[in-house]
Amino acid sequence: MNKTQSKNPLFPKISQQYYFYRKEYKKKKFYLKAKLILTIILPILIIVLSIKAAETYIRIKVRKIFSKPVCDSATKKTGAAAPIHAEPVHKEVVQPQRVSGDSNS
Repeated sequence: MNKTQSKNPLFPKISQQYYFYRKEYKKKKFYLKAKLILTIILPILIIVLSIKAAETYIRIKVRKIFSKPVCDSATKKTGAAAPIHAEPVHKEVVQPQRVSGDSNS
């Protein structure tokens, strides 16, 4: 029997190598995206959100401070209601008066 040597075709070998390089490239691309997100985008997002939360917190505190009623010093000391000093108003009674009958109608 005569042995014939058969060569492996070149196309499957190239295809396999191409597939390997493509897989490596995808892996590197994924790691690059992950590093980019974790080192640049995520810290910026955290800073922006913390600033917004701080603004909201300060706005709530300021609103709470200025919504309290202003108390008198006498009310603060005694804890009772302060007396009101008012003078009584005199009522004036108005009587209707007749108008003279000199109308030109």
